[in-house]
Formats: sequence, structure tokens, C-alpha cells
Amino acid sequence: MAGADRQVARPRSRKYTLIRYGLAAVGCLTLGVALFGHERFRAREIRQYSVATPALAIASDAATIARGEHLAKTVAGCAECHGADFGGKVMDSGAILQLTAPNLTRGRGSAVRELTDRDWIRAIISGVGRDGRSLITMPSKELAGFSNADVAAIVAFFKTVPAVDRELPETLAKPLGRVVLGLANAPLFSAEKIDHVAPRAAAPVAAVTPEYGAYLSTACRGCHGPDLRGGIVVHPGAPPSADISSQKLAAWTFEEFQRALREGKGRNGRVLDPAMPWGATRGLTDEELRALWLGLRQTP
Repeated sequence: MAGADRQVARPRSRKYTLIRYGLAAVGCLTLGVALFGHERFRAREIRQYSVATPALAIASDAATIARGEHLAKTVAGCAECHGADFGGKVMDSGAILQLTAPNLTRGRGSAVRELTDRDWIRAIISGVGRDGRSLITMPSKELAGFSNADVAAIVAFFKTVPAVDRELPETLAKPLGRVVLGLANAPLFSAEKIDHVAPRAAAPVAAVTPEYGAYLSTACRGCHGPDLRGGIVVHPGAPPSADISSQKLAAWTFEEFQRALREGKGRNGRVLDPAMPWGATRGLTDEELRALWLGLRQTP
């Protein structure tokens, strides 16, 4: 009888051994995948960029500063992320990522107090910080399309912004986020998206022309894509960005376009998703709005 019991126990023991081996293998595989994701993220995080930064003359006259303020509050989108006072804000804080738009003033908690003019320029057009690493979610790919004169005007303006005392947590990928973002190869690192040797473009004359409108539309491409056909989810839970290509806008009237950019309302009157920065575009002048309309409608 005892022998019979042992014969029954052996196959059960083998079964449990196989289960243990299987669970161990799954655990090892999971750990390996997690380590791969973590290290992939880490490699991108610590990568050093050596970029040629133009030495621009930063003027301090009222006209230049006014131009920089207008750009920062409209098509450059600085106020959309860093706040109306440019003191920064926490944009997201979840299990994956703590995303902070830093304080761009010289008050307590400033992220820019030690920056030189060239540091500002490098951050704006190359997405690279003082330490040579890529900035995170800085829209430098779009801002790189701005002319040297407009980039210099933006820097000139920020040197005059009143100090705001606001200490904020740094942008930080959480442990789970480093794995998930690494595995997904998420496009967080701004410097990766830029052709750092491309020649700098000159701005066309500011006028109600398709050429100037196309220049202004550079900022639109961050959310609507290089071809402006949309389909990009700009933040979790947001609908895909709209198609604003010339083919799509052919069905729009200028009045409908103006309402979307000034009031944040679509053609059917519904309120657009907050990802649409109409708080910034409503600051465009009538001439800029008309030029942008012409530029978008003639973009291939």
C-alpha cells in the first residue's frame, strides 16, 4: 500500500516541479524585459549632445522685447505650459511620469537663473540643457523653425519677466515609468527629434501672405504632425488631433477657423479639447490669423 502511495506521489511531484520551473522562467523573462526597458530609457536619458549653437545678439529695445512677449504668449506656446506668469507648473503626476514645466523666471525655484544667452538658445532650438542632455517634452522641433531674430526676441523677453517665487518638483520618470517608457521608446526626449545640422531658416516678411502663414504654422505641427493631418494623441485621454491640412480646411470658412482659434469651438459649436491651445492662439493679431489661414490652406 505504501508503495502504491509513492507511485502516485511521483507524477504529482514532477508536475509541481514543472510549474515551479515555468513560474521561474516567466519571472526571469519579466525581469529581463523590465531591465531592458529601464536601461533603454536610461541610455536615452544620459545621452550627451554636442550641438552648434548660434551666437545671437540679444537686444534690449522695447520693440524686440514686445515681439518676444507676443511670440511667447502665442505661437511659441511658452505660456501654455509654463503658465501665464511663466512661473511653471506640474503638468502631470501619475504612476508613470511626473512632468513639470519649470519656473522660467528668476524668482525662488528658478530653473533659468544661471543660464547664459547661449544656454537659452540651445534649449529653445536644440532641446538640450546646460548639462548636454536632452530636455523632456520641450517643443524644440517646432521652435527650431523660428528665425534667429525671433528666437533672440524670445530670449530678450524672458530676461525681463518679473520674478515669480515658485519651487516645483523636477520632471521625473517613476520606476514603473522608466520601464514602460523605455519599452515603448516613447518620444519624450526633445533633442532626439531634431536635425541639429540643418541650416537655420529666415523668417519671411510679416504680412498677410501664405508664406508668413506657413512660417507661423510651424508651431502647429507639434500636435497636428509634419503633414498637418493630425491623428496624434497629445496627452492621455485626449482625442487624436484634428486634420488641418489644406484638403480638410477647404471645407471650412475663415469665420469657422477664427472661432476655433479665438474661442476654442469647433465647426459644430462644441468646445474643443483643452489640448487645443486656443488660449494662446486667441492672442494672434487679425493679420497673423488671416496669414495663418492662407498658409494652412496652401500647405501641400
